[in-house]
Amino acid sequence: MENILHDFEEKVISLMTEFLKNSIEAGGLSNFTDNLMDNLMQLGYDLTKFSLEYAEDIIFKIKERKEQFESLEKDNRKIITVFGEIDFKRRYYLDKENNERVYLLDEYFKIAPNERLLENVETKLIEEAIETNYEKAGKVAAYKAEISKQTVMNKLSELNINLEEEKSSSKRVVDNIYCIADEDHVHLQKGGIEEPRLIVVHDSMVKNGKMVKLCNKKHFGGVYKGKIDDLWEEVLTYIENTYELDKVKNIYILGDGANWIKTGLEWLPKSRNVLEKFI
Repeated sequence: MENILHDFEEKVISLMTEFLKNSIEAGGLSNFTDNLMDNLMQLGYDLTKFSLEYAEDIIFKIKERKEQFESLEKDNRKIITVFGEIDFKRRYYLDKENNERVYLLDEYFKIAPNERLLENVETKLIEEAIETNYEKAGKVAAYKAEISKQTVMNKLSELNINLEEEKSSSKRVVDNIYCIADEDHVHLQKGGIEEPRLIVVHDSMVKNGKMVKLCNKKHFGGVYKGKIDDLWEEVLTYIENTYELDKVKNIYILGDGANWIKTGLEWLPKSRNVLEKFI
């Protein structure tokens, strides 16, 4: 545990030093928070793996365990958590009373024998599949652990979830939908510049003095080199799954009129481009 905490302390100091050094460059706080997220997720992975293996050692050393359970061989197990797929070791034990083999660690952490995805990962899969699609759900449910579309479909079937019914029963009815499209310029450490595309979808706004709050907003974005259609397809899928599209009067695409933004007019029905200066 001390080693992990020491490593994390060094990572925090390194991140802060790098941030202060580059704070005036493009990217700034945005780049820092991206790096921080990566490091926090890695810390979560390390702590979870450490906790599993540390608990196994504690179980192995407990006197009461030795009286009832005989230690057998160790083997590996993989399970997908929100921090990614974790590979850990645990022991098989023989129950001396009934001669049954058990994994005491699995019982302690309530991990089912054939469980591949933790419950909170399954929940994220279902929520994302209802809101977007199978492929996107498999990519975002667990950090850096892509789950296949077939696995997502199998899980929904196993839980008797009808995706179409879930989508249709939760759709919102609005007159207008707004898509704010913009791009950023990020200087890379290895040199060069990336231009991530960013889209925020919302259906209304609330003003509180000078402050404006976008309601029911959803963010999309990334680096779409030559594949801008993929971004607009994600936006369309979200809108179709979230709103009663036949009842929507207008979809406004707000931006500076760049070609990649105008591509949205080809994807989104009832859409019209509104130049940024008129927003």
